[in-house]
Parts: sequence; C-alpha cells; structure tokens
Amino acid sequence: MNKEAKKYGLLAGVGIYEDERRIPLPAAARDLMRMKTALTDGLKFETDDIRVLGEGGTVSAKSFARALSEFEGLISPEDAFVLYFSGHGTAEGLCFSDGIVNLQSIVDFVERLSARRKIVIIDCCYAGDVHLSGRSELSFEEIVSVFAGRGIAVLASSAADEVSWLSEGKDASLYTNILAAAVTSRRNIHKGYISLNDIADEVRYLMQRWNKTFPERMQHPIYRENYIGDILFRVEEYHPYVTQKITAETQEYYLHSVKPLNTGHLKRFAAFVILKGPDDSVLPRITKEIVSQFKNSDIYASERSEQRFKGRSADAIWFYFGHDEEDILRSNHFAYTIWAATEELQKMYYRENRNAEVSDGIYIYWNTSYGMVKELQKTDTPEEEIIREYQELSALLISKAEAFIKAFEETENRSLSMKEMKVTFKDWAADVKRLFFKLSETDPAPAERIRWAEAILELAGWVTDLALFTEREENGTDAEEHWMIRHNISRYYQALDQLREKCEGM
Repeated sequence: MNKEAKKYGLLAGVGIYEDERRIPLPAAARDLMRMKTALTDGLKFETDDIRVLGEGGTVSAKSFARALSEFEGLISPEDAFVLYFSGHGTAEGLCFSDGIVNLQSIVDFVERLSARRKIVIIDCCYAGDVHLSGRSELSFEEIVSVFAGRGIAVLASSAADEVSWLSEGKDASLYTNILAAAVTSRRNIHKGYISLNDIADEVRYLMQRWNKTFPERMQHPIYRENYIGDILFRVEEYHPYVTQKITAETQEYYLHSVKPLNTGHLKRFAAFVILKGPDDSVLPRITKEIVSQFKNSDIYASERSEQRFKGRSADAIWFYFGHDEEDILRSNHFAYTIWAATEELQKMYYRENRNAEVSDGIYIYWNTSYGMVKELQKTDTPEEEIIREYQELSALLISKAEAFIKAFEETENRSLSMKEMKVTFKDWAADVKRLFFKLSETDPAPAERIRWAEAILELAGWVTDLALFTEREENGTDAEEHWMIRHNISRYYQALDQLREKCEGM
C-alpha cells in the first residue's frame, strides 16, 4: 500500500550571532512562530511534521545542515517540503550563528529532494540571487500527469541588491508577516485548494501597497519556480454542486441529457435529443412531450440558482436534435426547437429566419449545414495517429507557455523589462500561433475523446492569447499589462488542470 502523501517543514530562525558585527534579531523567533502558524492553519501541515530550529535564537550551520539532510531519508516522492529561513543575509549567503552558508547550495540540495512539491522561503537581506534548473522537453503524459505541479519554487523577501525590513511595529519581519497573511487568507482557497501562484501574487500586491506607503523602506520580493502548472495544497474538503442528470428513452427518441440555462429571472433548460427514425416531422410533438414530462425538473448549475428557481416551472427549453450520439458530442445538430411558456417569451425567442418555422406552437430551426459538417467530420486517419498529433502539439504549446511564464516572472522580479521580453519572444509568438493553427486543423478526435480534445483546444487558446500580448503596442500602464497577463496565466493554469482531469477520467 502506498504511503499517504505528507507535508514536511523545516523552519530556521537565527537571531543570535557569534560575530559581534551582526546585530541581534529578536524578531527571528517571532517569525518562526508566525510561519509555523501559517503552515499549520493555512496549508494544514501537521505540527509533528514541522521541525523548528532557533526558538532560542541560535542555529549553527552544522545543526542546520544535519537537520536538512535528515529529511532526505524521510521524504517520499509524493510529499511536500517547505524550507523557511529568517535571519541576516549577505551577498555570500545565509548567516547562521557561527558562519555563512551559500544560499544557492541550499536551494540545489532542496531541489534534489524526491518530494513532488518543494518550496524554499528566504527572509533576509540580499536574498534574491538564486537560480533553478530548467526541464528538458517532456512528453504529453509527463506534462499533464507526472510532472504537473512537480518541482521547486523559491520565494525570497528581497532582490539580490536589497535589504529586507522589519514590519511597521518592528516586532517581526515585514516579508514573513505579508507571506503569512497571504497563506492564511481565505481569498486564496479555490475548490478546496490553495495555489502557490495565488500566494505569490498576493504577496506582490501587499508589498506594493507597503512600498507606496513607505517608499524609504521599499523591497521587492522574488518568486521563481521550475514546475509545470501550479503547486496546490488541499486545505479543506470541497463538495462541488452536482447538477441532476436526466435521461429518457422511447421508440422514437433518446433524451441524451438536459443542462441548465438559467439566466436573470428566467428558468431555462437545454435538452439534447437523438431522433431514432428519419421522420423529422415529429419534432414538435416530441418537443411538447418532453416539455410536459420535464418542465418542472430541478436542474440547476449552482446552489444559488437552485435557491432562486426551485419549485418553478421552466420558462423556456431549447431542444437540440441529432441522429446519433456523435452528433450530440460534436454539437452538430440537424435541427433545434424552442418551447416558450408565454407569448411574450415566444416573441423574444421565435425569431424570423428563412431556415425556421413555427409548427404547432413550437419554433423549429433547420440546420442546412448539417450534412456538410457531418462529411467534414469523417476521416480516414487512424485514431491513434490523431490522438498522437493532439498530444504532441499540445505538449509543445504547454512547453512554450511555461517558457513564457518563467520569463514573465523575471519581469515581476525586475530582472527583465516587458520591452526586452517582447523582443526576445517575437519568434516564440510566431511559433505558438503556427502550432495553434496546426492543432485547430488536425482531424476531429474520436467521439470518445471529444471532451478531451476540447480541453486541449481551450488550453491552446490561452497559450495563443499569451503570444498576442507580445505583439501588443504599449498602450496602458505596466501595472495594467501585468494584471492582464497574470489573469491570462491564471486561466491557462485552470485549463491545464481541467485537461489533467479529463486525462484521469479516460
């Protein structure tokens, strides 16, 4: 039986130094307690899995190295590990009570640990000069499953040429206070998870507010990572709203599914129906039959919608007709009908069209492109070859996106300007658009892979949007442009997560 994934932490706070030139830091002990509380309350670490060094202010380099090395034999591949340091720092490294240890060597050691998720948090002066290894080209399976969310992140309190300050009350470090607030903020919990990227974004936001208020004590936190997608921590149970599933079958038709379309004050459904016979003159009668059976159904997309519409009859229902399940899955309907409960709604929805008619009070729209689309969706290419092309092209696009995101982080870290990035990524943008067009022209995926292929195309769309940012003229502030790119990256992460869910469900 596999060992359950665990979350381990090593926290070191150094406040007392043998070198008399180093000012004692009583705030380091308070930083330790603040960070320990953030890990246990915010990220749901078990207290017994967190080791704390320096509660009395003293941490030797040897005791730190020994404690860190002990985790090497403790950690399993699916575990998480967080290393935190608070104390003095110099250009040479982290200052322990009896000497200095090179920061890069510590990061390199942590990066080699087998844990899936590794985070190094450094709160000291001159902390930002750290580097991480990159990844070689990965396959589709490695990207969406094996290596998704696997890697290391470094969060540093200040740039390589900056000092780190104490908080306004001078009883703790400014960065640790801000980071702990971001880790424990319920705003960063989505579907039961906390995202490390969301934490990093909130830290930047809170630090920007500090810098505006105290321009004489500015510092700019650093965030670097080498994983694919996002690092997530489950912190609470999540129970998504489950929409009621409705199906029905007669000799004439099969009601494949019904989805909520509620909007504003109207209760609406969309029904997807497979007509078994060739006689499409029965559509008005079948529409009315299904309406009479299901117009009072409790079909909602959310709890809020249920509270609003429960007990009400539907105001309108759209019916999408196909001749087989593939028509439904591929959204190629030979006709759709509309039933509306009142004359007012009929006037709203029964729009005049040369391909439409009203029969027995039911609006019918005939899709004249149905046969042509049906033919276009046919292919002689073997399914395995189509699937492989989707996988290879999407893997390339994801690798492109990750390269963009890593570079964009450096604009946030102020080691690269947006102007420089746009120049550097000019050819990259052309490659992304070429890959997107090639993917969009790929033969249709097999019917059982349609939702999977749609998830790939949605992901590809967000990557292509990143490419379009590199071609935009500079019109607007840097802050506005950064916000738009961060929002796009967030949507990319969501799409990557949805694609992973589709892969797990197959």
